[in-house]
Amino acid sequence: MANRLYYLDQIHPSDRKQVGDRAFFLSILRQRQYAVMPGVVVSADVLRQFLKEIQWLEPLFADLADSSLHLDITNSRQLQAVAQQIRQGIQTAPLNPDWLSQLYPSIQHWETPTVLLQPSLALVSQSDPRLSQRTFGLLKSRLCYATPEEVILGLKSVWSELFRARSLFYWQRSAVPLQQVNLAVLVQPLPPVLLSGDLQLHQTSLELRSTYGLGINLTEGIAVPDWYRIDPSTQQTQEHSAGSKTYCLQLPTATPETPAPPPIAPIPANPHLEIAAVESCHSQPLALTPEQLHQLIKLAQAVQSELRFPISLEWMISTHRLDDSPIITQVHPQFVEAPPAPSPPIAPRVQPAFPLSAPAEVSAGGASHAVLTGLAASPGRAIAKACVVGGLGDETTIPADVVLIVNSILPSHMTALTQAVGIVTRQGGMTSHGAILARELKIPAVVGVGQGIDAIETGEVVFVDGDRGVVYRLEDDFPLLPATTESSLAADSAVDVGGGMGGRLPTATQLLVNLSHTESLAAIARLPVDGVGLLRSELLLRPLLDRYSQQQLTQEELVEQMAQQIQQFTRAFSPRPVFYRSLDMRSHELLQSSSHFLPELNPAMGLHGTFSYQLDPTLFDIELAALRRVQQAGNGNIYLVLPFVRTVEEFRFCRQRVVQVGLTDHSQFQLWIMAEVPSILFLLPDYVQAGVQGISIGSNDLTQFILAVDRDHPQMATAFDQRHPAVLRAIQQLVQTARQHGIPCSICGQVPTQHPELIADFVRWGLSAISVSQDALEQTQRAIARAEQTLLLDTMRRLKFPSTNH
Repeated sequence: MANRLYYLDQIHPSDRKQVGDRAFFLSILRQRQYAVMPGVVVSADVLRQFLKEIQWLEPLFADLADSSLHLDITNSRQLQAVAQQIRQGIQTAPLNPDWLSQLYPSIQHWETPTVLLQPSLALVSQSDPRLSQRTFGLLKSRLCYATPEEVILGLKSVWSELFRARSLFYWQRSAVPLQQVNLAVLVQPLPPVLLSGDLQLHQTSLELRSTYGLGINLTEGIAVPDWYRIDPSTQQTQEHSAGSKTYCLQLPTATPETPAPPPIAPIPANPHLEIAAVESCHSQPLALTPEQLHQLIKLAQAVQSELRFPISLEWMISTHRLDDSPIITQVHPQFVEAPPAPSPPIAPRVQPAFPLSAPAEVSAGGASHAVLTGLAASPGRAIAKACVVGGLGDETTIPADVVLIVNSILPSHMTALTQAVGIVTRQGGMTSHGAILARELKIPAVVGVGQGIDAIETGEVVFVDGDRGVVYRLEDDFPLLPATTESSLAADSAVDVGGGMGGRLPTATQLLVNLSHTESLAAIARLPVDGVGLLRSELLLRPLLDRYSQQQLTQEELVEQMAQQIQQFTRAFSPRPVFYRSLDMRSHELLQSSSHFLPELNPAMGLHGTFSYQLDPTLFDIELAALRRVQQAGNGNIYLVLPFVRTVEEFRFCRQRVVQVGLTDHSQFQLWIMAEVPSILFLLPDYVQAGVQGISIGSNDLTQFILAVDRDHPQMATAFDQRHPAVLRAIQQLVQTARQHGIPCSICGQVPTQHPELIADFVRWGLSAISVSQDALEQTQRAIARAEQTLLLDTMRRLKFPSTNH
């Protein structure tokens, strides 16, 4: 195990995949002399070896360490049963004693009665850096006594977190095969903690929270923390509010041999913690002294300057240090979502008692109002009675059709939020859990209102304007129609692509755009899409190809000008991917100078696609040279999609030329194929083995060949039905086979545009991305968000309330 243990003082950049992001970033800071507790990392390889040595009774788990473990995540019973079996196998399997004998001396050296075991994740292949950020909080840490028996139990407990039902659901829904998830465990001593908290530092703002005791007081919502909003440029506090710190979680005051006195309120999930009443000397309104606050601000700015990216940082102040300077317990990049753009007035399903537009109109009918301001966290508007809640727990229920007034919101509160039509929080910013959950659930929300929230009382009527960040307190007798108590936001009107798509809700299914020209490219690139799913080369490059065929351009000039055209897209969308589909011109579209092709009666079945590359690879080689030039110019976000691939041999021919030109030398490059020819339904595993890294379903050609219908024949238009059961089953099979083999699968044909009702099925099957034309972005995004919300909430309800499934 010696080569599988990594000390924070000795971790190198090449070790990141083995030690995970949590340990990696802490090691950077510790090696640069920042205050970070010492630690040792049990690498991801130890878990893989441990899983291989377990004598599994269920054959499904025999290759668990190297398996993608494809499950039906819509079947909550199966998901829970599989999760329980795996976790039970981990908890009961013996741990190699040699491993512990190498780990335990480090723990003894710290001479602390308790240690903290924390999950540290890394993804083997990660195209979206935000994915790792979203996993923080997914797996829980474990606190245990520093004895061999306790450490073994704690280690297995952290490993088991990877196989909880919620974790399996998350990875599969995010299209991340389980074998690509590396889980290491960071073991650190934990001294007595006086204060703890977290902070988020961006270019123009710093938000900080603090409370007494362990950091779990914040993550579990046990204490309402103090909250600060600070201007980083001046280090001046712009706003702050005192939390509620009557009780907090503290370290145990006893050893395993000397039982602790009964705690005030034991925590069943962790018997090694006790709730202690905050001592009277700690009862001042704010936990941090001005000097401690100043130290944290300086620390945040120094760390961000060191790491050179916006940060989210967790900290603690220990009673064992000679001074009261903060210790860094976690740091990771903070990828900031752009604030939602204001959306235009939305017409509700049922006309409310007054128009939801300008603030002045709130006083219609002579009703007076008071105004509170915060951050516009989630777009939309809602009118309802307020429900003031001191704190949310996993089992908290709130009345239906209310505006929830709360201090802060945690990820575990999603089920309770489903009854709310609006959210107002005292604390939080645009990237707070409350803001993110509100956007995911399409609930209008205003966060960071501050102390003004104390004026709102349960039962009074409030108007939440999530577009402008304003909350209006209305007269109690304000005229409400029954339907307007539900919400003023129509369920299918949350996105306006024309001017308000900046308020697009985050979805696991990527939304891509199809493009073929540079017109309005800058404006389209500013839309919150995830990239270009289909860059059609035929229309984009046709003028250049015509000039080349007329000998107005040399081959070198053609390569250079093609590269310049393509670079306009890669630069505009960087770092988002641009999927370039190589030329696929049929006989009636070919250059006049081409001598290899004759006019055909049925061009769709003729000499085109990658088969034509084998007959004459000249143009394909020119395209590859242009793409390589794009790469060499610093545009690593260009991917290649091969069109109309009939056989694996055709793909191998093309891939060989791709490798020869050097495109695969760039680590980010991916080679995909279009899934248009029905033979791929039977040969996709062979394509993957040959090197295919993703597929894009071309539903137009796939439909015409499955149904034997010429889609260009006007008299056969009624027979060209992309909703035909055979077509839908083919798409479902492609999606599921791709997931089983660990490659992404998108769709870029007309079916999502012409039949948006099918998007719910695509999402349920696990499609990675949907790519549509610009004019269809709005309806497609709505359909994706609606489908994902339905799937997620249904699954969470089944996981949360399993008894309802019996």
